[in-house]
Amino acid sequence: MTARPATIRAVSILLTIVAVLYLVGLIIDLVLLFSPREDQLLIDHPMSDWFWVLSGLLCLALTIAMLWLSRLVWRGDRAVGVTVSVLCVITGAFSLFGLAAGFGWGALAMSITILVLNSSKSAQRWYDSTSMP
Repeated sequence: MTARPATIRAVSILLTIVAVLYLVGLIIDLVLLFSPREDQLLIDHPMSDWFWVLSGLLCLALTIAMLWLSRLVWRGDRAVGVTVSVLCVITGAFSLFGLAAGFGWGALAMSITILVLNSSKSAQRWYDSTSMP
């Protein structure tokens, strides 16, 4: 087996950072869920408790998924390399909806960075060398 390239280490670390950001989102959702109704604002409109519950569940699922993907990238599975690239394209596309709010720029930058690193020749060689024939 070849040595793990820096691009793979970077992709794994960035996916872990994304997981931490989703965990922060989960904490924010929980705080807003248990806040008084007048503090539960999203774009100047009060939100139902169900919104915060569903958003929190989504953040929890995404936290677990990103940590799992980070671990699989570290191990070097060809299928996870493709999966990460597809998720980056999807996340990048959806981040365009958040550009006006500001948070979309960070998501777009992170998606592009992970996509470029994951598509590099060294990352592809890593996936090829660790995949089962």
